[in-house]
Amino acid sequence: MSTQPDTPDVDPDVAVEISTMSATQTRETMLSWTRRGYSVNRSILVQQPDPDKPRESTVGRLTRDRHHRALVLYLLVLAWWPWLHDRKTPLDSEVWIRALTAEGPGTANALTWSASTLSRTWGVLKQYGLIQSEREGRLTRVKPRREDGLQDYQFPAGERDWFNRYFTLPDEFWTRQYFATLSPAALAVLLIVLKETIKKPDVELLRERMSEWYGISGKTVTKGIQELIDCELLDPRIERVPDAAAKYGVTDHYYYGLKGPFNTEERKARRKTANRKRLAAERKKAKAAAPKEKS
Repeated sequence: MSTQPDTPDVDPDVAVEISTMSATQTRETMLSWTRRGYSVNRSILVQQPDPDKPRESTVGRLTRDRHHRALVLYLLVLAWWPWLHDRKTPLDSEVWIRALTAEGPGTANALTWSASTLSRTWGVLKQYGLIQSEREGRLTRVKPRREDGLQDYQFPAGERDWFNRYFTLPDEFWTRQYFATLSPAALAVLLIVLKETIKKPDVELLRERMSEWYGISGKTVTKGIQELIDCELLDPRIERVPDAAAKYGVTDHYYYGLKGPFNTEERKARRKTANRKRLAAERKKAKAAAPKEKS
């Protein structure tokens, strides 16, 4: 019985093209395989739902413990999981490294990766309960665990319960290389605001409650907010409210909403489009199966 070789025979010109695929091409190609324009992340990635228990979750723990690469790598695993979970052969480490490598202008201080940093980061994710891994020959098969690291992973089922509610992360996070250029503080704030603006355009971020609610300090949040504003990802809004007990009779409340493809309405539109395509594909599949059932 014949077996498929690890490296199939290909035209030399094609082989050259494959071997020189850029980091940008790798990311864009693999993101296109999901056909949605976004990835899904449970809200418990950012915050545990029970107000009577500690609210800190994965974003807070990894940010506080300075595991920036681990958070980025975990987000990539979730972004690719819709097609990766069906793949028979695990990805080579070089594929992960290439996809995580920033290139072009403005990336001089971007996050960098090597075989050793990738290996260590897989170890961190395993330590935090965020992945399972097993060796298959010289490759490693990786499977995500639930976003809070407490259960095996299943695709989130929408808003059926607290542990299935999710927010979307637009593909532009990867294609515009924010994954590599945002600081840990800015990445944490981005994920917090994405989670808190699923249905509303902006959110008030109270510095004195950040540690209690998300596990990161007010100082970290302030730094992240300013960086996102500088990157033109975050739009601040001030609401001045009369307050008799305030020194000047008013209190300023600061709200923050995301801009461009990250804003609430754009994310809603992409979900609607993806849902429409999914329903159309299901109808087409059912229609194709109907004649077979009659016969």
